[in-house]
Amino acid sequence: MAAEQSSPSASRSRPPSLLPSPASSEAALGLEMPVPITSAEPALTSDVDSDDGSGLSGLPSEFEWTATDAEINDPAVESIATEPIDPDLRARLIVDLRELGPSRVLDKYHWLSISTILAHLDLILPPHVTLPEHQLLDLFRIAASRIIPRRERLSQYETIDDAVRLIRSSSNIVVLTGAGVSTSCGIPDFRSADGLYAQLRNSFDELDDPHQMFDLRFFTSNPKIFYSFAKHIFPSNFTPSLSHRFLKLLEHKGKLLRNYTQNIDTLETQAGVQNVIQCHGSFATATCLKCRQTYPGSAIEQDILNGQVVLCLACAPKRSASASSSTSGRGTQKKKRRKTQDGQDEGGWGPGSSEEGEGAVREDWIAKGIVKPDITFFGEKLSAAFDDALDIDRQKVDLLIVIGTSLRVAPVSELVDCLPSSVPQILINREPISHCDFDICLLGNADIVVSELCRRLEATDEGWDPDTMRRFERRTIAPPCDRPAVPSSVEPVRLGRSHVWLFEGANDTHRWLDKWRADENSTPSIAPSA
Repeated sequence: MAAEQSSPSASRSRPPSLLPSPASSEAALGLEMPVPITSAEPALTSDVDSDDGSGLSGLPSEFEWTATDAEINDPAVESIATEPIDPDLRARLIVDLRELGPSRVLDKYHWLSISTILAHLDLILPPHVTLPEHQLLDLFRIAASRIIPRRERLSQYETIDDAVRLIRSSSNIVVLTGAGVSTSCGIPDFRSADGLYAQLRNSFDELDDPHQMFDLRFFTSNPKIFYSFAKHIFPSNFTPSLSHRFLKLLEHKGKLLRNYTQNIDTLETQAGVQNVIQCHGSFATATCLKCRQTYPGSAIEQDILNGQVVLCLACAPKRSASASSSTSGRGTQKKKRRKTQDGQDEGGWGPGSSEEGEGAVREDWIAKGIVKPDITFFGEKLSAAFDDALDIDRQKVDLLIVIGTSLRVAPVSELVDCLPSSVPQILINREPISHCDFDICLLGNADIVVSELCRRLEATDEGWDPDTMRRFERRTIAPPCDRPAVPSSVEPVRLGRSHVWLFEGANDTHRWLDKWRADENSTPSIAPSA
C-alpha cells in the first residue's frame, strides 16, 4: 500500500525551519513522534499561556534584543519592513487561525512570507531589524496564541460519572492518543533514565545527539545505525494494551468517529481499530527513497528484526550494473570510509569522509535504493490525511477524549482548539496539560483510568468489558502483554470540588495542581463507587 503524500494544495514544501524539532519533543516512542512547528530551540521564548494582556502592536519584554551583525548581513534572514496591509487578507487570516490553527494557516497561505503574515497580524518590527526564519516562526506562534481564543471549560461536567455519561450518550467520539497508551506494553519513553535516548547514548557512539536516530539526513548517510536499533521498536514485538482495546470497543459500539494517534507503533491497527489516522506515519508501509516503490511493513519485517539495512528489490538490477561500472572505472582506488571514535569502520559514506561531499553521500545510499519505513523523520513534511480528516470530523464530533499525550507537538496538538468549543473534552493522562482547559481531567496511568470508566459503564450497561475486544486483534509473534491492566486497589481522589481526579500513577506533584489545592474549599475526597 502506498504511503499517503501531501498534495501541493494541502501543504507547503517546508523549509528547514519548519522541519520537526527534536529539542522540543517530550513524547514517548510508543511511538509518539515529535513533529513540532520549528526545527530549533527557540531563540526567543515566551509563555504563550500568559494573560499579561500585552498587545500585538509591540513585543513583550522578553522579545527585546539587538540584532547581531551576522543576522543583519545574513541573506537567510528576513526583514520585517512596513508593508501595505490588506484588510480583507487580515480578516481571513484571523478567521483561519481560529478555525484551522497556526500550522494549517502556514500551509494554506504558503505563498506569503512569514513577515507579511506577521504584519497583517499587527506585529510590526522596525524596518532595520532582520531575523532568521525560525525566530519569525516563534513570533508567529506567539501572535497566533493571542488571537486564538482559549477554550473555556464547560462547568457542567466535572466528575467521573459525568465522563461515563458523556461516553454513553455520545455517538461521534474523537480520541487523540499519544505514547501513554503504549507504555504499558513495554515500549520505552524518550526521556526517562532507561528510556530510548538513554539507550541510544549508551549503545551508539556514532550519534552526537540521540535525535539523529530519526533525522532524515543522518539516515541517508548511515542507515545502518537506524536499522541496527529498529528491531527494538518494531511493532511486532508488542501487543495492544487495554487502552487500545478500549478504542476498538468504542468503534465496535459505533461510537468512535476517529482515532488520531501520534504513535508509530500501529498498535491501534493491531487492536482492530479501522477509523484511525497515523498522524506521524508508521511501520505499516515503507518506501524506497530512490524509485518510490512502496512495500508493506511485513515485507521488511524480517530484515528489521535481523538488524539489516533494507534495500529496494526493484532497484537491485541497477545496483548491480552501477557496482560493476564503478569497479571497472575506479580500478584499485578506494573511497575512504568514515570511522567511529574508537577507530571501527562505520560502514557508510557519511559526513567526515575526506573524499566525498554531501552529494556523494546521498548518491551512495539513495542511489542504492535504500528503503525507509513511512514514519515521519525530522526533515520530512507531514501527510495531508490529518488535515483532510479533521475538516470532516470537526463538523460531526460530539466528544473529545485525549489519552496519553502532553499535546506539545504541533500540528496535532492544535486539534483541541480546532474543534467547536461546545464539544465536551476529557483528558486521561499522567500529568495535567496547563495550556488547555479540559472539562474533566482524569490523571493517572491510562489503562487504570480506562479500566475504571469501563467498570462504571458495565455497571449499568453490559458489553463494556474491553477484554472482549481481544478477538479482533491481529496475531503477532509477540507474547501477550506482560503487564495487563487490573482494577486498581487505590480509589481515585478528587481535588476538592474541582474537575480534577487523581488515579494511580498520576504525577500528583505537578505544580499545575497547586491552584486547586490552594482553593479554600479544596478538601480531597474519595470518588463514589458506581
